Amino acid sequence: MPNLSCTHPSLGAIPLLGAWRRVRTTSCASHCAPRCALRRRARRLFNFEPEGCALPAMQTAGLQGTVMLVGDSMSRFAFDELVAWLRREGKPLRCVDADGPVWRPAGGTNKPLPAEAAAVLELASADRYERRPADCTRRSLRLLSRRLNLPPLATAPGAETFYDELFAPAGRGGVVVLHMGLWVGALARHEAFASHGSRHARYAAAVGAFHASIRAFFELACRKPDWPRLVLQQHLPQHFATATGEFGRSTTRPGCRALGKGAARDVWGRMVAPVLDAAAAAARSRGGRCARRVQMLRGFWPLVERSDEHPGRLAARGRGGGNGSRADCTHWLPCSSAMNLQLRLLLDAVAAPATVE
Repeated sequence: MPNLSCTHPSLGAIPLLGAWRRVRTTSCASHCAPRCALRRRARRLFNFEPEGCALPAMQTAGLQGTVMLVGDSMSRFAFDELVAWLRREGKPLRCVDADGPVWRPAGGTNKPLPAEAAAVLELASADRYERRPADCTRRSLRLLSRRLNLPPLATAPGAETFYDELFAPAGRGGVVVLHMGLWVGALARHEAFASHGSRHARYAAAVGAFHASIRAFFELACRKPDWPRLVLQQHLPQHFATATGEFGRSTTRPGCRALGKGAARDVWGRMVAPVLDAAAAAARSRGGRCARRVQMLRGFWPLVERSDEHPGRLAARGRGGGNGSRADCTHWLPCSSAMNLQLRLLLDAVAAPATVE
């Protein structure tokens, strides 16, 4: 159905397909000022045209109420770009630092968590960019940002209270958009996973722990009708010079490289498909009443093709964007086609509450 929104919940498990069309302009993406700085845009400008669904251009009309972006640095980059876009649209927000929730064991018990669950909790709020949570407001809009690199295990003592407090600022009528998964590699390198032996075994164990936490989170969300509407963004591809494009400590080559279809399918099968399976299992629970409690936000496959729109791509040309010998092939350039697509999907999901039961 071409008229169905690309962010409609019924399409969440289906890969988003389409084509990137070259835009004949020398300016940046449509959400940026026509004369944005050269260092902040990609070499070319493209517009993604989806197949079988509709995806409107970015517009401020649907961005109202309370919207909270929760997740890792990818989430914060999108938050910062939304704030910048609204400012360029003549709708600046007033932003102040905020505080995130503090983990408190249930019942006042000091019983320690299992080592691997404790490692997830330790890394969940780490921020290498040292940026505080933020609350931004303007008239009918509250735009909030909270850090959560990894989902703490929802069955652990104190987890339910932690999530309640995390989502409380959004309120029942708000929308929370989550992006997590970039820190699985850091989790594998944590000493709590050393007992698994080889690097590959440690990574497999970390991925398993991440998916166990996601499954538990979905199950908890199904029992929390007072939570805000939840939108979980698919894990997005990276383009480092590694077999799967994912970041590794041994990554030293500057610049970013294209991700082959085989490698992309490997990342999809390892990081995305199990999350979709967990969402489907949760949807079947509680007599089907949880069918659309967590909405999936697609974006993986279109962005596989945008290896040229990371800061690290510019670093390879001596134009900044990397840190020494290690390039940034994770985040998207602020005024790039890739960032434009990410924000279009996010805004379309936020502006379409009627699609969620």
